[in-house]
Amino acid sequence: MHFFRLGMLLSLGILVVGPYSLITTVVSADLGTDQSLQGNTKALSTVVAIIDGMGSLGAAAGPFIVGLIVGYGWLYIFLVMMLFLILSILFLLRRIVKELQTVCRPTVAYVQMP
Repeated sequence: MHFFRLGMLLSLGILVVGPYSLITTVVSADLGTDQSLQGNTKALSTVVAIIDGMGSLGAAAGPFIVGLIVGYGWLYIFLVMMLFLILSILFLLRRIVKELQTVCRPTVAYVQMP
């Protein structure tokens, strides 16, 4: 039974920390190529620290929010999680649309006739 719990905690850690690390890494790499931050390492490090700090703040606030809601039942905890997921999607929607427009842009192939 203890090995099952250990395995579940290990998989939960991998599934939560992995995407979080990928997101902060990708955002940092994307900001590193931005023209407005080119050559300004102090501004870039400030932006990356804000992103990382917000992730840590969310990780700290999550258990606190769960503690407030758990008295009403587990259903409300999952409803609040769904609300946070929807808010995250709304905050990222403009960036998602911009990325999809660049990926789905039709390309024209030129064929040279002999």
